[in-house]
Amino acid sequence: MAAGHLAKQWNIPMVSFGCAEKSLSDNNLYSTFARVSTPYLEMEMFIEDTIKHFGWHRLIIAEGSEQIWRESAEHIDVMENLKLTIL
Repeated sequence: MAAGHLAKQWNIPMVSFGCAEKSLSDNNLYSTFARVSTPYLEMEMFIEDTIKHFGWHRLIIAEGSEQIWRESAEHIDVMENLKLTIL
């Protein structure tokens, strides 16, 4: 939730694929937070399209310690395709 507060303060978008924290649904507190639901196989295409649309050059991927999140992060090859800086 701290990252959600920082995202709002800095006015940067924060997109989550699997965060279930109910309080993040409060748009007054987390106005730049968005939760999406997509099959993991389509995640890479969604990220690539979003990066291209906004013209971003840097990307941060935060992953959890659970196996599913590590595997998901490993399969995202968007960074190589778009020459992004990974933070």
